[in-house]
Amino acid sequence: MENEVLQYQTSFTAASTGLLPISYATDNVGTFYVTQDGGSAAVVSTDPSQFGSFTSFNLAVTAGVVYHVDLDVNNAPDANSNPTGADVQFGIIAVPEPTTVISGVLMLLPFGASTLRILRRRQVA
Repeated sequence: MENEVLQYQTSFTAASTGLLPISYATDNVGTFYVTQDGGSAAVVSTDPSQFGSFTSFNLAVTAGVVYHVDLDVNNAPDANSNPTGADVQFGIIAVPEPTTVISGVLMLLPFGASTLRILRRRQVA
């Protein structure tokens, strides 16, 4: 088996603006590229170590923008022809929908009203 470059690709739309934590590990030399829709590819990180630990960085993202992720791994099999591999982990930023927030507030209203009644009774007594 010859040396070759294997590509791992995915796309996502950023839900909010901020920093997205990303970690990746490859068992051979890997280069991490990120492209915005309509933009050119930018090298974000290169992991020169083989069988190294995770390489981590924060990616600045803008809400509503589509990002394309490309991890290129240089496959250099050993004498046993072991294949290459990669592991990419994205930090998840949970953003509740507005209706969920409104529902939560409405569920708390009865507790607030009962607390006010209890406080008024204490002041009268």
